[in-house]
Amino acid sequence: MNRALALLAPPVALLALLALPAAAPPAAAPAPAPALETWAVDAGHSSLVFKVQHMGVSNFYGRFNELSGRIALAEQAAQSSVSFTVQAGSVDTNSGKRDQHLMSPDFFSAKEFPTIEFKSASVKPAGDKAWDVAGTLTLHGVSRDLAVQVHETGRLAADDRRPALAGFETRFTIKRSDFGMDYGVENGALGDEVEVVLAIEARQE
Repeated sequence: MNRALALLAPPVALLALLALPAAAPPAAAPAPAPALETWAVDAGHSSLVFKVQHMGVSNFYGRFNELSGRIALAEQAAQSSVSFTVQAGSVDTNSGKRDQHLMSPDFFSAKEFPTIEFKSASVKPAGDKAWDVAGTLTLHGVSRDLAVQVHETGRLAADDRRPALAGFETRFTIKRSDFGMDYGVENGALGDEVEVVLAIEARQE
């Protein structure tokens, strides 16, 4: 081959390089997971109180002593969740005889249905430190939709002795008859509507 033509000919290595396909662009990094706070209910510093009318005369109050639950709060509220469990047999009205009646089939039927449970289906922001929570309440073996508004009542940062603390509270009303608990409704001995106050103190997990 003529020396001038040889100098013009591309080297074999260069031809091989030109034949390779273009390198694929680097894969995009996965989006970071949304920040999530999880809180476990501290039963010893939480209250579940109910109010029902007695004989059309007075308002009667009682409470449940054994409860547990978990609250997960995400930056995107739709990824938040709430779950809550109450032991029906822990009902407390300051009367052992009355508590036994409330645990009987006339009311909670605690032996057959030992727990009262709530599980959220959606969580939406409802202003500053407040959320609209909708889900399912299962009571006396009956499941019904329940929507409540939950407010944060305060926070305390973690220190050397304990994790961070947060408080939450909600108030709502249910009808006993919706859950098959209509003892005393027809004769007016006990009201059908029950007002509930749930105040939670929770520890960050």
